[in-house]
Amino acid sequence: MSEQLGPVRPEARIAILDVLRGFALFGILMVNISWFAFGDRPVAFAFDRLGEITAFGIGTFFQGKFYVLFSLLFGYGFAVAMRRAGARGVSIVRPWTRRLLMLVVLGAAHGVLLFNADILTTYGVVGLVLLACRNLSPRAAIRLAMGLLLLLAVIFGVLTWLRTLQPAVIPVDHESAWNAYRGTVGQIITWRAEGYVETLEFQVSRTWPIVLAMFLLGMVAGRLRLLDHPDRLSVVALRRVLRLGLLFGLPPAILFGLTAEGVTGSARSVLILGINELTAPLLTVAYVACLVLVWRTRWGAVLLAPVGRVGRLALTGYLSQSLICAFLFTGYGFGLVGRLPLPAVVPIVIAIYLVQLVLSSLYLRRFRMGPVEWVLRKVTYSGMELPPNADDVVAVPARVHPVGEQHVVPVAVDPQAGSGESGVPVGDGGEARGVQLPAQRPAQVQPLGLTGAHPREGEQPGGQ
Repeated sequence: MSEQLGPVRPEARIAILDVLRGFALFGILMVNISWFAFGDRPVAFAFDRLGEITAFGIGTFFQGKFYVLFSLLFGYGFAVAMRRAGARGVSIVRPWTRRLLMLVVLGAAHGVLLFNADILTTYGVVGLVLLACRNLSPRAAIRLAMGLLLLLAVIFGVLTWLRTLQPAVIPVDHESAWNAYRGTVGQIITWRAEGYVETLEFQVSRTWPIVLAMFLLGMVAGRLRLLDHPDRLSVVALRRVLRLGLLFGLPPAILFGLTAEGVTGSARSVLILGINELTAPLLTVAYVACLVLVWRTRWGAVLLAPVGRVGRLALTGYLSQSLICAFLFTGYGFGLVGRLPLPAVVPIVIAIYLVQLVLSSLYLRRFRMGPVEWVLRKVTYSGMELPPNADDVVAVPARVHPVGEQHVVPVAVDPQAGSGESGVPVGDGGEARGVQLPAQRPAQVQPLGLTGAHPREGEQPGGQ
């Protein structure tokens, strides 16, 4: 083929996007593990005081916030891919169609074998809609996103009204789920497959609208290059975004957190769930602003570097989390489902993520991308010329540190690459850009190892 598209080289990636992905993976795990530990739905029966506090923390600060972050990053990465392909005069339609269809395949396998609340299928299908909307103007994309959020509000309003007509709540049969998950491999897969279908039915009406809205808003942010050079963002503006996000996003999140452990599918719980879904992006944006502010400091960049390396392996990391949790909580391994209180699950989350921090750093010393990212890359660029020519070298400005001078560094990149090797759930994260070089050092390329599952409450099947 005459067109050349390829993955983003490590030195050409946008570092802060990988940090945000790595951060999102921690939040995803914090929510999803409760669905493994209690069988399809977070436990809705007796908590002790510590359990109530734990449920409040997860419901307030994690529930519904991190699949939104991944969705925004997906849209941002899509805009980067469009920009890179457009600069070369080639189309990303064919490779991205293959990429998105591969996500559907991965999501189906993930949902049936490991975690029926998979989000990859949703990203693949809704991503095809985003691909069809690629030529929308920023104004039109924002209007469509707002319309989708309004549609979601109407949906939750109707569901709340329907619940008032059927006040009786059918109790959840936790024992049946636990017995299935502790059973044979065949029993586990059968139960997962049924739950996967139920989750898709739920996601079509209540997850797809907000995911597409976040895809569109992320695409607009990518076109505006808001995070391409975070050092150039106004500190005052970032602090204002942080304050406003907390001011308008935290109160409804607290309201949701106070009811998270007791959601039973009542009209009240559906209403509160809808409020949380619609306002969660505000708190998510506050998280982004906070993380960018921390990353801009010298100590913050060092502290977050391992998180960025986890973010570079986001797809492998996401699936690995499900594999580990399935081994811990189902008959694939220890069968601990229903046997641990919620507070005991949090240290497991921290331990898994710490292992990911260490292993990601060690892995990236030898390999450029994770194994699942490699498969996705092969499918995406099937039949295309890879790698790019060695002559593709452009001079790009290095990242400007708060202290230090700006250098111009020749960096080998593929200026037409359609998408990054970070895979998904978040699309491409890279763009030709420079790297951080302290003023006293000679100019040199210094790689920055700094891409839903989506949990629901109450009667909803699924997780983050």
